[in-house]
Amino acid sequence: MTTATTALNLPAHYGSCPFSPPPAYTDAAREAAVTRAVLPDGTACWLVTGYDEVRAVLADARFSADARTPGFPFLSAGQRELATAKPSFIRMDDPEHARMRRMVSKDFLVKRIEELRPGIQDIVDRAVDRMTEARTSADLVADFALPIPSLVICLMLGVPYEDHDLFQSLSRTLLDNRTTLLRRLPGLRLAVPADQLTYNQDSIVYGLCALPVTWA
Repeated sequence: MTTATTALNLPAHYGSCPFSPPPAYTDAAREAAVTRAVLPDGTACWLVTGYDEVRAVLADARFSADARTPGFPFLSAGQRELATAKPSFIRMDDPEHARMRRMVSKDFLVKRIEELRPGIQDIVDRAVDRMTEARTSADLVADFALPIPSLVICLMLGVPYEDHDLFQSLSRTLLDNRTTLLRRLPGLRLAVPADQLTYNQDSIVYGLCALPVTWA
C-alpha cells in the first residue's frame, strides 16, 4: 500500500464535468492508494482510492458506516445534521444492517428479477413511447431517469396503478429531502399477496421514515 504525504483539502472542486470525480481525487488516486486529507473543520482524515484498500476498509468491522460514530467525517454541518437525525439503511452497521438487508434480499434474487423482467420492459417501453410520440424533444431525466426507478419499485411492492402518481410524488419528495408527507399516505393500498402485505407495508413506511416528516 502506498500513502501520499501531502494532505488534500476536502471537498475538492469539480472540474469542467459535474459527473466526473474532481480532478484532485483522480490525481490523488494516481499518486497513492491512501491520501492524507483535511475536512472543512480542520479535522484530519484519510481518502482511500485504491481498489484493494477500499475493499479492505469495507470488510473491516473497525470502520463504521454509522454517522453517529465518534469521529465520523463530514464535509459540512448540513451533511452531519441530515446523516445523524434519522440514520438510513446505508448508514447502519451489522447486525442491524444485516437484519434489514435480509428483509429485502429475496426480492433481488435472480429468479425474482426474471419474473419482473416483462413488467420492467413494459415500463421502459411506455416511457420511450411517451418521449418520442408526437414530440421533437424530451427531458431524459424528468421523462425517463426519474420515473422509471419509482415505477419499478411500484411493481416490486405491488402498488396499484391508480396510486402510481402518488408513489412517484412521494419518491420525488424523499429525493429532494423534503419534510412534508401527503395526507393520503396511510390509505395507500397494496395489491400484493396476503403473506407479503406486512413486509411490503413495512418497507414503504421504513423508507419514508428515513427523513424527519411533518404531516400536511
